[in-house]
Amino acid sequence: MRFKTCWLPSLLIGTMKELAEKEQLSYNTVTHDWIPASKNLSEKIKQLVVTSASNFTNNHARFLLKYSHSVQDKLAEVSVKKGLTSRQLQELKEKEKQEIIQLYLQCLTHEEIGNKIGKDKSSVSRLLQDFIDEELQQINLVPDSLHCRLHD
Repeated sequence: MRFKTCWLPSLLIGTMKELAEKEQLSYNTVTHDWIPASKNLSEKIKQLVVTSASNFTNNHARFLLKYSHSVQDKLAEVSVKKGLTSRQLQELKEKEKQEIIQLYLQCLTHEEIGNKIGKDKSSVSRLLQDFIDEELQQINLVPDSLHCRLHD
């Protein structure tokens, strides 16, 4: 799925039908995939993708879809500053997650983990909860609609 063109102002892209034809996609792909997905990205991310001077690609944007706007913006800033590819950005985020899990398994509190890695307690709690939700969904123990919450 490519997002780039769908963020241009409607005056530049014309109708959704014209956009689909231009990108050689079905109308349904544009209206049911592109548009809803692009609404989950921050304005900063949308601008980075359409700015040709930026090395920030659709792949970066696709990876960031699962994060809040504030996290998207922070990760984008790191990616642009360090010139990371989307794969390198994913690896960086995975490394951070593994570090948090290792510290958690050492019985550190969320606050202690945050102090060690330079994040606040709520960020650590959210990252751990996201990890647990992902793992439980992968082994099909918890339906998508059920969300458990961890607390210190």
